[in-house]
Amino acid sequence: MAKISIIIPVYNVENYLDICLDSILAQSYKDFEVICVDDGSTDSSPEILEKYAQFDKRIRVFHKTNGGLSDARNFGMEHITGEYTTFVDSDDWLSHLMLERLYRNITEYNSDFNFCCGVRTVDNSTRKMAIWQLYHPDEFKNYVTTPYFNEADTPSEFIYKMHTMAWGKLYRTEFIKDLRFPKGKIYEDNPFFVECYLTAKRISYDHAPLYYYRLNRPESIIKTKSDKYKDIFDIADMVKGVYEKYGKFERYKTDYLLHYLKSFFYYTLSIPDDETKEKSFELMKERINNVNPSEYDRDKLKNDNIFGFIYSLKDTVYPQFVEITERGLRR
Repeated sequence: MAKISIIIPVYNVENYLDICLDSILAQSYKDFEVICVDDGSTDSSPEILEKYAQFDKRIRVFHKTNGGLSDARNFGMEHITGEYTTFVDSDDWLSHLMLERLYRNITEYNSDFNFCCGVRTVDNSTRKMAIWQLYHPDEFKNYVTTPYFNEADTPSEFIYKMHTMAWGKLYRTEFIKDLRFPKGKIYEDNPFFVECYLTAKRISYDHAPLYYYRLNRPESIIKTKSDKYKDIFDIADMVKGVYEKYGKFERYKTDYLLHYLKSFFYYTLSIPDDETKEKSFELMKERINNVNPSEYDRDKLKNDNIFGFIYSLKDTVYPQFVEITERGLRR
């Protein structure tokens, strides 16, 4: 039985899959299994997976009908044999040291999960690479000064200064065995991550950027599915439900409000289809109209650069929203 199970959902990534799998087989830490879940691919991805499975017996391939990213991850979680689990998206890849460093870290500090603070982003069109850090390591020390922590050790805003994606982390399998991703949604990582964060007794970390994340892939579900505009609102409700489940919503509600209002706003701006953008705007406006600022931490709202602007949209109609935002973008 391998120490680490690596779950890779696969759907129509024939142009990227070999890079992902090669980076895993090149890991300096060798005691792992790879659970590849072909989610009904219609390109040559299934054949590529079978070729790699014949080459290396640590690779296990499962084929299923298409159910989406969450469904594929959940399927993979049913087949874990490792003591630890990590997720990798099939168009991304890993530093050859990632498993070694995260395994050493999680066992040294006996944490429920750990994460790499930085991510290397690679633009699929320009090949430009950058470091994606939500904070500088020096700023991190303002929140965490010990090798491990839990949610009670940090101020409430810290949760939204972390990468909330499932990937880039190593989990103790026993810790996540009963968790699952919401099926059929984008931003599906959010409720999963929040539940991990709220329930972990120990969370450890590595400042190194060990995960390579591919940006602007034309086949990305977020780019191609205009009918998914409601998902970010549904996910926000799910996250609120997780906070309430553990009696934590009062502690996090202001940070939750700021995070998701900005998410609604920027997601709405990104929608290219005018009809869908208007529908998203109306959902956002409905959420804004339900906000009573007196119920939240006024200092945080006051000090936030964009909250006032977003809150003012409650008095606008869609054509005004378009005019205001387009004028702002031209500046």
